[in-house]
Amino acid sequence: MNSQIVETIDGPEIYGDDLSGSPIATGDIFSPVAAYQEMECAAVVLTPMCDLAQGKSEWVKLAIAHDLQSYLEKYFLPQRFQSMIEYRDLTKEEFERHVQAYVRDEKKRVNSITLRLISDLKRMFENTNPLKLSHYYLPGRDNRKQGFVVDFSHVFSTPFERLKLMTPLLRLKPPWREQLLCRYVAYSLRIGTLDYSEISILETIHAFFPELDKEKIKNRIK
Repeated sequence: MNSQIVETIDGPEIYGDDLSGSPIATGDIFSPVAAYQEMECAAVVLTPMCDLAQGKSEWVKLAIAHDLQSYLEKYFLPQRFQSMIEYRDLTKEEFERHVQAYVRDEKKRVNSITLRLISDLKRMFENTNPLKLSHYYLPGRDNRKQGFVVDFSHVFSTPFERLKLMTPLLRLKPPWREQLLCRYVAYSLRIGTLDYSEISILETIHAFFPELDKEKIKNRIK
């Protein structure tokens, strides 16, 4: 995201109030929308504006948009907590209960643990280091807790005629709707390659920091 925009624009200002014109626009967030297997969810429109405005699309492409609280509970916190020593000896059921309580009950949180999450949360909210490449954060408008995390790996289509009967929850304004589309295209068109070997990475680190023991480097990069 452009650093100049980050400095001057707050989350609520990325959404517009004018829903006139096209009944559906790129970046519109609808809920609930029936996805695959009859599941209903929030979803954001990915079909380009030129097709929507000219009525060329019989089908509208959308990506699932997880509400922020459920995303933190189901995805973000479990991944982060798994690396913390405090949670390694818990059973699966105990771990899941602890994560749910952590999101929902402020009295059960431990400040020292929460502070370890701050830098990861900041990068996620800036869209500079999401949990997965397919994830893209959109802030809430009137309530900070009511943001969304779009998942470009969960894409589906719904009939234009069905969706146009609904009113979007939120409508992204330019240039955020264009950035959303660019992030989706970048994710969809990425080229897969084999990862560099750990030995190669280890040797490169050791070339710059020869005073470090290779075994210690190896243990850190696992």
